[in-house]
Amino acid sequence: SDAASSRQQSPGQTAQNAQRAADAIKAANQAMQNMQKQETGSQMADLANRADRLAQQQQDFEQQMRRTYGSGNDPDERAQQQMANEQGNLRQNYSDLQKQIQQATRAVGGTQPDVAKQLRDASGRAQQNEIEQRMQTSEQYIKFGQGGAMVMRQAPVTQALNQLRDDLKQGDGHAGHPRSPPRRDHECQGRERDGRGEHGHDEREKPDLPGGGDRLDVQRGK
Repeated sequence: SDAASSRQQSPGQTAQNAQRAADAIKAANQAMQNMQKQETGSQMADLANRADRLAQQQQDFEQQMRRTYGSGNDPDERAQQQMANEQGNLRQNYSDLQKQIQQATRAVGGTQPDVAKQLRDASGRAQQNEIEQRMQTSEQYIKFGQGGAMVMRQAPVTQALNQLRDDLKQGDGHAGHPRSPPRRDHECQGRERDGRGEHGHDEREKPDLPGGGDRLDVQRGK
């Protein structure tokens, strides 16, 4: 019987069988870890791509704001509403991306702590840059016919989204993908450092909303 055969095995055979079983368990665990890393890498690449698209959309919106208000003529009410809607869509896309980053952080926290830390740091920097608040303020100003005051305030948002994109690409590299060199918008950095626009006006001035409403608090770009 099998039991009798097992009793007849030499100590050496028993040790070999135990080693084979341990090797099989180790191989199965390694295969599971590799699958998890592949899944994490795919998820990180998706987040980095989403951030890249959002940063490009914000860059396009900044250029559109410059073209629309740069001539000194305010657009009509319909055009203002359209631009406010575009800003609102960007804000929603950013909010969705932040939620996805937080979900990914929780998912990899137990298996890849380095990647989880990269995600937390990226999300935290973006929140410190107040991207969503800045977008919301811009949306409100455009709706109330004060979009011209938001033209130069788009640059810090664009820069912050570029930073988020670069941070997520670094996290993608930690997940097993080659890192891409970060890109910097030096022109935006220069404008942000001195807090002044192209014409030398202090960007911290906050115009009154139509109808005598309270001023919206817009913090200076960090």
